[in-house]
Amino acid sequence: MFRPSQVASFPLFLMFLVTACGTDPIVPPPSSFLPDSISVHIASIRTIVDDPNLLSFEVMSPMFALPAPAPMPGGPTGVIQSGSIPPGNLGSTFVYEPGSGYVLDPSATGAPSDGVRFLLYSVDSTSRTVITPPQEDGYVDLINLFQSSNVTTMRVIVTPGTGESFQYTPEWSNSDPSSDIFAWGVRGNISYSFQILRIGPTVRYFYNTFDNQAAFSFTSTLIQDSLVGSELARFEISFGFEGNSVLLKGRTQNDITFIDVYVGGVRRAAIVSYDGSEDVVTTTADPIVPEDRDVLLRIFHLVLDNPQRVEWFMNPFRFLLF
Repeated sequence: MFRPSQVASFPLFLMFLVTACGTDPIVPPPSSFLPDSISVHIASIRTIVDDPNLLSFEVMSPMFALPAPAPMPGGPTGVIQSGSIPPGNLGSTFVYEPGSGYVLDPSATGAPSDGVRFLLYSVDSTSRTVITPPQEDGYVDLINLFQSSNVTTMRVIVTPGTGESFQYTPEWSNSDPSSDIFAWGVRGNISYSFQILRIGPTVRYFYNTFDNQAAFSFTSTLIQDSLVGSELARFEISFGFEGNSVLLKGRTQNDITFIDVYVGGVRRAAIVSYDGSEDVVTTTADPIVPEDRDVLLRIFHLVLDNPQRVEWFMNPFRFLLF
């Protein structure tokens, strides 16, 4: 008669036989199935949002704002048209004053004639607040490029006090600017683009970055659906470099995440997350080495960060959207 205890005791019996024969079992150490250079490319993907030289930009850009336009003679009080910098503000520089936020500095020069300039200030890395007295730490230029009845296009140029500058070009629909925004830009050898698209209860966060020297290409998509009694998120990450390919594809529903990992087109592992914990499990006979586990979770977090990353890029011109 079959007994579960027999199954449990069988490996012990084998171990006894091997020991009795005086021969140690030879078990090859587990090996990584991920390319060695993958960690270097992950660092390149995060080169902008993780750059400490851009802390001032990250903290201060949500504060950007323009004064309300002056009333037109004989007409109602003016309002900022969605997506445009009012003509009366073009060429202006705005400085930060503690307690007041950003205010116009009529004596400042250097702002673009077809846009505005916001000065940045040093920020305490722990409290994430402006150091007092304020110390200039670069600037951001917002430039009008194009506006029609349907679409607005702008250029954002970020010049930090230290480090490499970067720029990007956002474009959005004037009819519902918060629902359809696309942008593309470049910093050094790294090009990138992002999009936020809302259709009904579905929000799509897309982020792409690639090395202009063809070292790597990274695309991640997070789609969130608000369903009755449930939140559904779908993930897809495509990561190609040096002839290698890594694909993560899966979903989250009812707080349970399951994502398949394909390396070179072969399903090698799965990422499982539930109740605040996460792990990588093998889908083959080969165990997961710690290095692969850490790298795959880092890639997974890249797509989880998509909403935050898109918001990070949107902050400088958010006041023109709402």
